[in-house]
Amino acid sequence: ILLGFAAAVLLAWYLSYSAARLDRLHGRVEGTLAVLDAALVRRAEAVLELANSGALDPSSALLLADASAQALSEALDAPGDREMVESELTEAIRLALPEPVVTVIRQDHIDGADALDRLAAANDR
Repeated sequence: ILLGFAAAVLLAWYLSYSAARLDRLHGRVEGTLAVLDAALVRRAEAVLELANSGALDPSSALLLADASAQALSEALDAPGDREMVESELTEAIRLALPEPVVTVIRQDHIDGADALDRLAAANDR
C-alpha cells in the first residue's frame, strides 16, 4: 500500500510538473505571437505611410496601400495566416519598390525618404 501511495504521489508530482511546463511554454508562445503581430502591424503601417506620402506613382501607391490594408485586416482577423500575410506584403513591397525607385524617392522626396526609413526599421525588427 505504501508503495502504491508513493507511486501515486510521484505520478501526481510528474503530472503537475508537466502541466506547469506546458503552461509556461504556452505563455511564451502567446507572447511571441503577440510580438510577431505587433511587428506585422508596424510594418503594414509603415507601408501605408509610404503609399500615402505622395512619393510613389499612383499604381505603386495603390498596390502598397492595398497590400497594407489587407495585411492589417488579416493580422487582426486571422492571426494563424501570418506567414501568408507577411509573404504577400513582402511581395508587394518588392514589386513596388525596386532599387531605382527607392533611389529616386530618397533623392527627390523628403517625406518618402522618411517613410522608407521607417519601413526599413520595421523590416529590420
